[in-house]
Amino acid sequence: MKASDLIAEGNRLARPCIYLRDKGGGRPVAAWGGSSPVGAPIGATDHIHHWITLDCGLLPKEVGLSGSASVFSARDGTQSGAFVINRTIPFEVGPDSVPLFAESALSLPPIDAVFRFGSPAVHAWLAQNNWEPSWGYNDNFRDRVTADAYEAEFQAQYPLYTGDAHAVVGGWHFTWPDDDWEQRLNDVLLLSTFKDYEPWVEVWLHEGLFEVVERIT
Repeated sequence: MKASDLIAEGNRLARPCIYLRDKGGGRPVAAWGGSSPVGAPIGATDHIHHWITLDCGLLPKEVGLSGSASVFSARDGTQSGAFVINRTIPFEVGPDSVPLFAESALSLPPIDAVFRFGSPAVHAWLAQNNWEPSWGYNDNFRDRVTADAYEAEFQAQYPLYTGDAHAVVGGWHFTWPDDDWEQRLNDVLLLSTFKDYEPWVEVWLHEGLFEVVERIT
């Protein structure tokens, strides 16, 4: 398989997403840092950190949210977080927050997703390399030239590497060292933060409940 074919597979599997940046046109749809107009989580301590507030209209319609929502995490070593929603407060940018603007885009999947969900041609290529689709990619894979070319394409568009977005709504989730990538395939990724790491923060819809997950390397 050629590198261009593997990249084409990634483009076929790409998911829609929304980049949230501090530059752009139109009205702001999210706000980075500062104080949250939504309010802190119940029982919050002085160690709680407000990451971002966003207009719930950015989220998938099946989530069924309106108003505004803020993402918090604890800075006390507990790696706990909260997704606080207020359906009655229209989104607004606080005076001490950075306004963010939306740009629709497509999110390439990590190579593990291409291995698992790729076409029969991809699976035939994996078989030629004595590799199972569920194994994901590591340095033991024989055709590293082709795989690394895809990795370069992926990294060229992923904000973790490019640093060109504060956060992203939707898209594919990253293969963190936590090794829960496969377990998250049936969940809905709502938001990923990329600025002011570590940690990076994700908001998930898991079995009808919102979860905030902190990622560190």
